[in-house]
Amino acid sequence: MATEKLIVTGMKCPKCEARAVKACMSLEGVESATANHETNTVELTYSGDAAVLEAAKAAIVNAGYTVEG
Repeated sequence: MATEKLIVTGMKCPKCEARAVKACMSLEGVESATANHETNTVELTYSGDAAVLEAAKAAIVNAGYTVEG
């Protein structure tokens, strides 16, 4: 397993956090995800496969947020 902390902007409240987490958790290879709108972060634990990380970033963007970097 690998862990990655993503900088995600656009989350304004706990409902936004839940939306970003739900988007990530819908992906195969993602074990856990936590979001914090106050620090603009999503912490992702996943299989370590680069394709899973990219899919998670895309899912967050599709949920309406911006992934920095």
